This record gives sequence, structure tokens and C-alpha cells, in this order.
Amino acid sequence: IYLSSSSLNGVMSYLLLIYLTSNIAPDAYGKIDLAITVAALTTVIVLFGGNTLINKNFYREDFDREKLIGSILGIGIQLALVFILLLSSIYLIPPVREALDIPLTILVSGVAIGICNAVVQVRLVTFQVKKNAAAYLIFLNSRSLIEILCTIILVSIFLLTWDGRVISLVLGALIFSYFSLFSLYKSNYRIRLRSEYTILLLKQGGVLTISAVSSWIILMVDRLMINSFLGTYDLGVFAATYKLAMIILLIQTAVSYAWAPFFYQNINIGRRKNKQKIVSATYVLGISLALITIIGMLVGNSFIKIIFDVSYSPNTLLFPILCLAFFFDGIWKLFSGYFLQTDKVTLYALIGIFVAFLNFILNLLLIPKIGYLGAAYSSLVSLAIGSMAAVYFGTSLIKMPWMLTVKLSIKKLIST
Repeated sequence: IYLSSSSLNGVMSYLLLIYLTSNIAPDAYGKIDLAITVAALTTVIVLFGGNTLINKNFYREDFDREKLIGSILGIGIQLALVFILLLSSIYLIPPVREALDIPLTILVSGVAIGICNAVVQVRLVTFQVKKNAAAYLIFLNSRSLIEILCTIILVSIFLLTWDGRVISLVLGALIFSYFSLFSLYKSNYRIRLRSEYTILLLKQGGVLTISAVSSWIILMVDRLMINSFLGTYDLGVFAATYKLAMIILLIQTAVSYAWAPFFYQNINIGRRKNKQKIVSATYVLGISLALITIIGMLVGNSFIKIIFDVSYSPNTLLFPILCLAFFFDGIWKLFSGYFLQTDKVTLYALIGIFVAFLNFILNLLLIPKIGYLGAAYSSLVSLAIGSMAAVYFGTSLIKMPWMLTVKLSIKKLIST
């Protein structure tokens, strides 16, 4: 159901991508992407690792689920206020404002969307851990449908461009964050930071946030740098191709939604049979993701020529590089649970910080020289190194029957 939900959501988003690239110029699409980039950073800060903490601790008997989720919402509100004040102070510094080159309207819209998205994420993760996949599907795709219809109306009838899409995103975020808060309240989740969970949220949530910010740097800071060095036109071309390549990311994200509850539930039981389930699923998902990536790399550019306006035509290397980068990101996600289960979140964060720093330096060096291709190469190298580190350290933290599962699978295949 999670894969179906994300597939339906993906189909709608890709139909919108075709519509937007046919009706607005690349520089307008670049401005939309700037708002989404700001929103993503805001969500990471406000959420403060809450979605991961809910996934990890929901099945533990020594945790009060209602109080934990209420505390996550409580600290999120406080962080939202702090983030707004901090960002306002930074934006008022002229050299910083000129370097970022982000219009105030886009910045404010992005922050508003990001705060609302954090609330929606908490609601969605409660659907996941309760295995209420149908509610997840309806909630997620209803929002996408409303935002898409609103975008088409504003662009086609009212002749808006980037602002039509941004207004739609703001409206969707406000409506569904309200429904999220209302439904959480009806489910007995009260917004209040409980003292017994403060240390947990500050310690583990803080480390998870550092790791999440590192992921944002790896996946999205290149947008700000492309905008600063090259302008919104090149950003629009890069962002449109990036969006199309995100079908790999979309699939692995859908899998991760089902993977996290499956992983923690089986690893907490800790029996050999349960560990074999995790290992078998890891092999299947890794191989499946590799096959999807190869197909994407082979047919992607032909697909781009069919659906994109000629003004959005990218370098032919861009799409294959991004597909491969997303593959490594998917492998990285499969092994993140080992760090959280063994409370090695600091090690996990350090890996993220190192890879983020590497990505930032590579972007700084390559984008001015080879344009948006530099951002793609930076993502590929960074995510490849990060995934290898995650696999190496993750498999050393918990002993799993990796070779035994392979041998048993081969025996089963031969006997069949």
C-alpha cells in the first residue's frame, strides 16, 4: 500500500512536472524549487528527528506513546519560533542576503510550508507505526491532488507562474497541518513538552537533526549554490531533471516508510528468524533498487526529450548521474536503523557531517567550473561514500546472518 501510495503521488507530481515545464519558463521553475528547498530545511529543524524517534520507540513498553508524540509537537513549536527569529536575523545581513539571492516572498513561503510539513509528517508517521496504510494513502494523495488542481487553476486561468505553484503549496500545507493537529488531538495526543522526554529529545533528537541537516546539505544545498552562481534559469533546468530522476528516490522513500517499522519490530525481537527476515529483505530491496536504477539510466534521456519543452533540455549526463546518486542514497537509508537501534546516533551524525562537508566543498569547486553537472557529480561522490560508510559501520554494530541467508537462499533455489 505504501508503494501504491507513493506511486500514485509520484504519478500526480510527474504529470504536474510535465504541465509546469510546458507552461512556465525554467527561471520560474527555479523559483519554485527555491521555495521547496527552504521548506525542506525548515521541516528538518522543526521536526527535530521526531519522526525517527516515534518509529524507534513506538513499540517499546517503557514509553508512553501519547506523551512522546505530544512532546515532539511541543518542542517543534518552540523550535519553529527560534528558527524564524534566527533566519530573520541572518537575512537582514546585506552580504548574506545578496549571496543567497532569495526573494523575501519565496523565503517566507518556504518557511511557512516547512513548519506545516513538520506537523503533517508527525501525523503521517503515526499512520505508519499503527500500520494504517489506507489512511496514509488517502491523507497524502488528497493533499497532492488539491495542491495540483489549485496550481493548474492559478497558472491556466489567472496566468500566474511560479507564484501560482507556491500559493498552492502554502494553502495545501496550511489545510493539512490543521487537519493533522485536529486528528492528533482527537487521538489523545496533546501538545506539551513533558519533562521526562526533554533529555531524550534534546540528546537523540539533536543528533538526528544534525544528521538530517547534513542530508539536506547533501541533497539540496546545491540548489542554493546553483542559484547563487548561475541563476534561476539553470536552477530550473537542473531542478526539473532532478525531479524526474527522483522516481528512484520516490521508490526508495516509499520502501523506507514500510521498512522502518518492519526493521525495528523484528530487530527488537532479536531472534535468528527475525534477523534472517531483515537480511533477506535487505538483499531483495537492494537488488530491486539497482535494477530500477539501471533502467532509469538507460531510458531517462529519451523520456526527457518526449515530455520536456526544449528550453528545459539538460546535459545528457545529468539524468544518469542523478539516478546513480539516488541509488546510493537508498542503500544508505537501508542501514540507518542499525545506528539508531544501538544508540550510535553520534557516529551516524558524524558520517553525515563528513559527507555534507565533502559535498559542500565539491559543489563550491565544481559548479563555477562545469555548471549544474558539478552539483550532480558532487551528489554522486558524496552519497557513494556515505552509503559505503553506512554499510561498513552498520553491519559491524549488530551481527546479522548475511552469508547464512545467502547460503540458505541458494539451497532453497537449487531444491526448487
